[in-house]
Amino acid sequence: MGRTSQSQVKWLDFNEISILLALEANQPDPSHAKSASEILAMRRAGEGWKVIARVLGCKDVDAILNLGGQPRGAHGGERPTTWSKGGPKARRRHVA
Repeated sequence: MGRTSQSQVKWLDFNEISILLALEANQPDPSHAKSASEILAMRRAGEGWKVIARVLGCKDVDAILNLGGQPRGAHGGERPTTWSKGGPKARRRHVA
């Protein structure tokens, strides 16, 4: 088994992982569905996520690709209406 140099290794960030798994799960025809490894090989061959999604036959490409984005409420976005003014931790009670 050969060794791969550190410069050749391409790590996926959390956004890319979520897109990869969403593409794998949202393929319309299970009998012809590609595995996550096959989809990743397409990505590493230089294909963009949008092209890969269309090749796989995924219907709502934009919604799948937005899964990899920041959720609303993060980094200055709108706060979910269920949060109190203090944020999600404000409702927690200390139990002794």
